[in-house]
Amino acid sequence: MHRTLVYTFLLALLFAVAPCDAQWITKPLPVLGKVQAIASTPDGRIFAGVRHIGLFMSEDEGETWEQVDIRNNAGFTTIFVTSIIPLDNDFILLSDDGVNAYFRSFDGGETWENVLGSGASIRKLLLVDNEHLFAGTSEHGVLVSSDLGSTWSGTGITGLGYEMLSYDQANDILYAGSGLTLVKSSDKGHTWDSLRTKLPFYQWLVSVCVDPVGTVYLGLTDTTFHPLRSFNLYRSDDFGETWIETSWAGPFSYTSDPTHITSPEPGTILAGLKVKSGARISKDHGDTWTYYTGGMDRKYIHSIGWMPDGRALWGGSGEIYITEKPVGVTDEPTPAPTSLSLAQSYPNPVGPHAQSTVIEYALPRGGYISLSVYDLSGRLVQTLVESHQSPGRHRAVFNSGDLPGGLYIYRLTADGQTIMKKLSVVR
Repeated sequence: MHRTLVYTFLLALLFAVAPCDAQWITKPLPVLGKVQAIASTPDGRIFAGVRHIGLFMSEDEGETWEQVDIRNNAGFTTIFVTSIIPLDNDFILLSDDGVNAYFRSFDGGETWENVLGSGASIRKLLLVDNEHLFAGTSEHGVLVSSDLGSTWSGTGITGLGYEMLSYDQANDILYAGSGLTLVKSSDKGHTWDSLRTKLPFYQWLVSVCVDPVGTVYLGLTDTTFHPLRSFNLYRSDDFGETWIETSWAGPFSYTSDPTHITSPEPGTILAGLKVKSGARISKDHGDTWTYYTGGMDRKYIHSIGWMPDGRALWGGSGEIYITEKPVGVTDEPTPAPTSLSLAQSYPNPVGPHAQSTVIEYALPRGGYISLSVYDLSGRLVQTLVESHQSPGRHRAVFNSGDLPGGLYIYRLTADGQTIMKKLSVVR
């Protein structure tokens, strides 16, 4: 009884501190049910898979919906859509856990092809480089297809419940998570390294994502499965070798299960909570968090996706949520820079774990700018930016690739001025 009262109190307090300003737009679906998968095509159509009911499509950002007739077209007997991947406006990939199958449409969802090549219960699809299609399954580990699902093969990772897949495009690393296990591959799934012994002791994985420069974020819970168990979110800047605890855990950690996390830009993490708590956002790598629930109705989060313009697109219970503006765009107007500036790259040093680093700079006036990296002999290593840019704050990403270890100079030239800073590459 005492625990129940504490739990109820924490929930009530959580809702009391949630912000009231509108950050999301809630769009109801014509049916009640969990939106297990959600995605948008490049032309802005939204596809939402509702558990046990079917697939729905909207052409006007959720104002109106029509159910996509895939039961007859693809032979569906049970609807349990787990992943939706639009390759373009016409070619759409979809997995269904109810019939252990995978489906494709080549005409924008009008008709569907039933591809039964995997023979597994697919919980998560991930397309890498528009060539390698990975499937996290409930019983056969991680599978891979090089022909967009016509045929499948094993990757050497077996086991149960691989429902978490995330790809580090900057460093070409694939992560797969299941329960107490996290593995990574640097060769498109041919070989894998286990990170299990590197994780915080006895922590159960609930989510994983990678930001554009390779920082890994991991949502964890303790293994007690007690109603008042704690949750936390960790960060790794070295490909999972070491982990830093963020400030996620706190007075509301018991009701804040970060089941869905995503990072659209370096340092920004958007996390969806499971227990009717909406979302939280951090713009400083998880050091501080704020609630991000304004405009949400029921606040259940079951799936995450993105609109073509960078707005977040999340699936709830009988409704979807779309952010009013692209995530990462500040609500407050940012003062215009008054002088040319060049920030220290982050992370620094780079390699062997973090191959990419972000370089931020500010322009007080628009004009032609150049940002390049040189070795200590003055040899040009890489040109990052060479174009006309508007005034304001900008960023570029430098990938060290196969460069030898040592010091390098990055140089910003704009408006007749030049600023130089050093970065380090470690091998």
